[in-house]
Amino acid sequence: MLADLAWDHKATLLVEGEQVEERGLREFARGADLFLNLSGHFKRPDLVEGVAARVYVDLDPAFTQIWAKVYGSPMNFAGHNAFWSVGLSMGRGAVVPDTGHDWKPVVPPICRTYWSPGVAEQAGPRSPTGTDMRRWSGREKATATRRKSLKNSGAGRGKPVCAQGS
Repeated sequence: MLADLAWDHKATLLVEGEQVEERGLREFARGADLFLNLSGHFKRPDLVEGVAARVYVDLDPAFTQIWAKVYGSPMNFAGHNAFWSVGLSMGRGAVVPDTGHDWKPVVPPICRTYWSPGVAEQAGPRSPTGTDMRRWSGREKATATRRKSLKNSGAGRGKPVCAQGS
């Protein structure tokens, strides 16, 4: 995909514990208008501190907030100055722990060239089918925390946890 977008010469793979060609990355970042960190996987905010807009994009709403607030995981929030979430109800009535960030809603990023219609699109707009992808580590603890939060909040009686699933 990077080659298709003519970005292959502007990419670097960062592997934890491995040496990085930092000079080239810093030079590239210096000219960037926007840095998107998907789910906090980029752990070197010092490499992009010169980028004016540094956005954390939460692709796993509720999970991210539970691990940050309940378990004290930093979730790599440091170094960002904007926070977006695919949980479209984040900050607007969603029942998730408050991390102190002003989460803005955003639809999941996709590259339409590589996206084919799913079951729901083929079945039509009124079809009850849908798709979902998820992976939980520490599932029992996170799920138990979420159940407790939902039970105490009155969610499930018309108050969404998040619009895009969790």
